[in-house]
Amino acid sequence: MSVSVVIPVYNAQDFVRVALASLQTQTLAPLEIVVVNDASTDNTAKVVQAASEEDSRIKLIDLAENVGPGGARNAGIAHARGQWIALLDADDRFAPERLERLVRLGNDTGADIVTDNLLIYDAIAQKVVRTGFRPRGSEPHFAVTLDTFLYNAAGESTGCDFGLLKPLFRRDALVSRGLRYPVSLRHGEDFHFMLDALLSGCVWVCANDAYYLYTERTGSISKTSSGMSRTKVNYSAMKTATDELLSRPAISGNPRLRALVARRSQSLRWLDAKTKLISMRKSEGTASVLKTCASDPWIAWNVGRFLLRRVSRKLNSLGHATLHSTGSRPLR
Repeated sequence: MSVSVVIPVYNAQDFVRVALASLQTQTLAPLEIVVVNDASTDNTAKVVQAASEEDSRIKLIDLAENVGPGGARNAGIAHARGQWIALLDADDRFAPERLERLVRLGNDTGADIVTDNLLIYDAIAQKVVRTGFRPRGSEPHFAVTLDTFLYNAAGESTGCDFGLLKPLFRRDALVSRGLRYPVSLRHGEDFHFMLDALLSGCVWVCANDAYYLYTERTGSISKTSSGMSRTKVNYSAMKTATDELLSRPAISGNPRLRALVARRSQSLRWLDAKTKLISMRKSEGTASVLKTCASDPWIAWNVGRFLLRRVSRKLNSLGHATLHSTGSRPLR
């Protein structure tokens, strides 16, 4: 089975070579590597062009204007010729066996979409800090349904937003359903694409094992920005787009799905508020944050809940460290 890998790139001259190298060592060699240059203003195009002269599978598509990650992926998908299409972000990497394992899983299960767990990577510390989600069940893979997807797409209220999982698609499934990434969103477009795929009847299977190295914006260990992500966070726009889903018949007519979409909306509202509060504290000081909390009970309640969770995690980690330092075992 042939695989096309699509990589949207924007001002990625300093790190796109690493992403390309991870594809050149795959145990299942890709048919082609389609790199879509989203009107970069640095030397990204030259770096990719030089790489293509060394490897004829690398194909560069230059876009005349910046269309964002969704539009760039659409352009790559339109040019892809493989039976499977895999997506890779320019600041991430594949483990060597990823394509082989996931294509085999797709063929064995007959799925239209195949994903795997994530290896969350701190680029500054150069360490994998954790996996995206805990293994689900005893089987090596599980089905992702509308309910599963929406339940695990609620931002901070779940361990891993399933909208972040990086798919392999059967090309025929995309073409026959006319599936495309939304170009109006430049952050969170993955969620809407995957939701559309499920609503159109695509069968999605996810492996519990992790083969995708996902680079954190800010490292869990280093507490420092990776400096690689070019996507601007816009939780407010994501919330608006999520709220619009409530008018879709497939969701509005299903109380469970409607509640899960509303839950995601509230999570995005909090992420937007938290981002603005952090910025406010840096620019205006703690007094402004306290004033904002005092004027909005909803924000105050969520800030309190957030701080309690942080304290709880800190106490749990201290307790864990104390038990191990004394040689004691936790009670069962």
